[in-house]
Amino acid sequence: MTKMIPLGLLLFVAAASAVDVNDIKQLEAAKNSQRITLRNINVPAGVTLNLDKLKPGTVVEFAGQITFGYKEWEGPLILIGGKNIKVEGKPGHLINCQGERWWDKEGGNGGKTKPKFLAVRLTDSSVDGLVIKNTPAHGISINSCKNVAFTKITLNVAEGKPKETQQYV
Repeated sequence: MTKMIPLGLLLFVAAASAVDVNDIKQLEAAKNSQRITLRNINVPAGVTLNLDKLKPGTVVEFAGQITFGYKEWEGPLILIGGKNIKVEGKPGHLINCQGERWWDKEGGNGGKTKPKFLAVRLTDSSVDGLVIKNTPAHGISINSCKNVAFTKITLNVAEGKPKETQQYV
């Protein structure tokens, strides 16, 4: 016996598995998808781009430019967490933290309160091909990871001084 599936239902299921996010307000609903593409997002000041507790097997793609509003706070600007997660930068993307707004020659341990850039809480996952510019202070926190591969990460802080731009903590 052959069962027929209405085409409309099939298209809905396929569409629900991949979501383009271009506004931070769409992010929570997008976490129900297996593929999330972050495209040209301006994250408001004092808000984390929260990709924690993703479904196992989720692919997160960074596309276009991601920027952040200015506020003195602890951060992180981005939080990624889950198991069997694949994070990848698409060609031409840029995560531009505009860290120069926080740089005060005091680094991460003095002066202005500077947000951490990226906190990663991943297991059995990969982070590949991210292009990051001008983090406010500390770059990538990988303290809560198990079996995670970080490959082809570009951290460009050439505009800053070494004390202001520590990258891995």
